[in-house]
Amino acid sequence: MPELLRDGWVKAKKEYRCQVTSQVIQVGESHRRQVCVYEGQCYNFRMSAAGSRLWNRYYSDLEEGDGVSGDAVREAAVEEFGSLEAALKVWGQSA
Repeated sequence: MPELLRDGWVKAKKEYRCQVTSQVIQVGESHRRQVCVYEGQCYNFRMSAAGSRLWNRYYSDLEEGDGVSGDAVREAAVEEFGSLEAALKVWGQSA
């Protein structure tokens, strides 16, 4: 299971892609960055504000084994709402 080293909100210095919604995080946009270590490798996991809300909603339901991916959270949202767009509308941002 990945070890979480840091979790906080930062401003994007360049464009990134949300690892939950796959939407672009624009330069200057506040987004959530988690710094994790898994099998000796350090990596960043980045989420837009909407992606972070989806993550918070589904993470505890999915946590098991080697951890939870953005794909698993996205799939859980689609399963509940029928589409990612519908889930994002409920969570305050359209796709």
